Amino acid sequence: MEHRLRDLLSLLQRSLQEKRLHHVVIGNSKVPGDVQVPQMIRKAEPINLFRPLVLQRELHAATVRHFHEMLRNAPVLIQEYTPHLTNGGLHHILDESL
Repeated sequence: MEHRLRDLLSLLQRSLQEKRLHHVVIGNSKVPGDVQVPQMIRKAEPINLFRPLVLQRELHAATVRHFHEMLRNAPVLIQEYTPHLTNGGLHHILDESL
């Protein structure tokens, strides 16, 4: 999970630098047929979800600051929200009120 999260954060960082993040479905011809997205949506012009960052410099700067803060906090969040493996199994801490 940690590796996938790092991949995701890396993609997000590149997208912030480029000020471009396309919608995952709209305008994406690579969506698998099993998803059953109408052809009109697949062939639509891709939508840049970061367009406001292009238009507003202050918003882009604030978003980058928040992203860097999130990166600083990521190791703690990963450690807090991922299960710890001990003796080959998942280790769960039970709430004492149970």
